[in-house]
Amino acid sequence: MNTLLNKLPYTEYCERQGSGDWNAEPINVVTAIALLISAYYIFKLLKKKNKINDKKFIFLPLLLAASAFSNVIYHTLPNPIAYLVDVVPLGLFWLIISYLLLLLGNKIKKIKGLLFIFLGFIVAVYLRSLDPVICNNFTIGSHFVLHIFIAVAAYYAVKSLLTIYGPEKNKKSF
Repeated sequence: MNTLLNKLPYTEYCERQGSGDWNAEPINVVTAIALLISAYYIFKLLKKKNKINDKKFIFLPLLLAASAFSNVIYHTLPNPIAYLVDVVPLGLFWLIISYLLLLLGNKIKKIKGLLFIFLGFIVAVYLRSLDPVICNNFTIGSHFVLHIFIAVAAYYAVKSLLTIYGPEKNKKSF
């Protein structure tokens, strides 16, 4: 088991630049809070739309909040286990979003801005991939942009889905 964990990929970002200090990535840690802010606003949005108890949506803000906390752990104590703890909640979040989109079938065409949400996600991942290339000239790197773009894309993905799933009156999910 320990051998498998040691084979997990994890990255030391530009901001860390070889430092073993727990506080070597302050910008990445601070921008991880964007995920927590997004989770809070998704929670408020679900409450406003009477979807807070809907099984399809209830885990979304929880997974995003878990991602924020696990992200802080990873950026303060980077290791393969922290990496795994970091990527799983966010991966599950986007898996659920993708599943909910698949359930929509042809109604997916009614979601305005869906292309821009996923383009934002792709741009975030692309900018993150530039980190090793820009380290020499921009020592804080580009990973922090990923946190911000993902947080914004997550909020708008849920908001867009709710335009189709809409509030249901007098119907309980549990």
